[in-house]
Amino acid sequence: MSLSPQRSLLGRWLCAIALLIPSVVSADNFTVDGIHYVTTGNNTVAVTAGSTKYSGSVAIPSDVRANNQTYAVTSIGDQAFVNCGDLTSVTIPNSVTLIGTLAFSGCSDLTSVTIPNTVISFGEGVFVKCSGLTTVTLSSTLAAVPSRTFEGCSALTSVVIPGSAISIGDDAFFNCSALTSVTIPNSVTKIGANAFTACTGLTTLTIPKSVTSIDDYAFSGCSSLKELYCAAKMPPTCGFAVFEEVDTTTCVLLVPSESYDAYGKAAQWADFTNRVGYDFEGEEEPGTSGLESINSRILPTEIYDLQGRRVAQPRQGLYIVNGKTVKL
Repeated sequence: MSLSPQRSLLGRWLCAIALLIPSVVSADNFTVDGIHYVTTGNNTVAVTAGSTKYSGSVAIPSDVRANNQTYAVTSIGDQAFVNCGDLTSVTIPNSVTLIGTLAFSGCSDLTSVTIPNTVISFGEGVFVKCSGLTTVTLSSTLAAVPSRTFEGCSALTSVVIPGSAISIGDDAFFNCSALTSVTIPNSVTKIGANAFTACTGLTTLTIPKSVTSIDDYAFSGCSSLKELYCAAKMPPTCGFAVFEEVDTTTCVLLVPSESYDAYGKAAQWADFTNRVGYDFEGEEEPGTSGLESINSRILPTEIYDLQGRRVAQPRQGLYIVNGKTVKL
């Protein structure tokens, strides 16, 4: 019994559609050299998670060829490397402009990362609980440090926030207990809630003159803080308990000399009983002058401690030299 022409034509169409469906799916998701990708545009892809976890050293290429087409790798997707506990290093190419939410969260063996200057945006929590991460080089074009970026990075010792960033998000450095050095540029205007909570390794910190607001608990639990430089001529507005567990009776607060009285009247700033007027204009990086640099000039004849007592042989610390507060 022969089929009618109409039924035969319909059968051929159904077969053609069935053959096309697998090729469409494979074009959206594919794996090359152990790295999984998903298409994000006609000729762009994002690195994504696959059926197996990444491990060892992973070098992401700037472009990849699949399905008879070359794709530019422009992003790292949400949770792409999440909980890849055996990942030890990752190389990110200059083609990447975006790193998604929780992209490297839980990569406990990852020790260092360099973010290329092409990356302008992070999702939240990119490096949450990367407990082995000690150093990170951030992109010089990063627009902000989003919420939870380094939360729980307990081995991170230092970080330089780029001059392109305008804010530090909530919990950005929460519980980074080994953090001893953080550079906040004169572009940041806001420091989010719990941004540096429980950073118990911080002993010295400079808040640049651009900062206008600091949210709740931003520096709570920074119990080792001994010197706090705030270059803002108008005391930044503080949320609730910004300096909780900071010993405001021993931590020295250095503020612009002309703003000394203003800080003495401002909420939470007035809690610092050891407040000192400081010449921020005369030093490119507050708190970085040293005894050697002073000795290289004509040694001043009068050096006093912060209590006004003359010091003949100063050790490392804060002193008043020729009427100005300096760090020796």
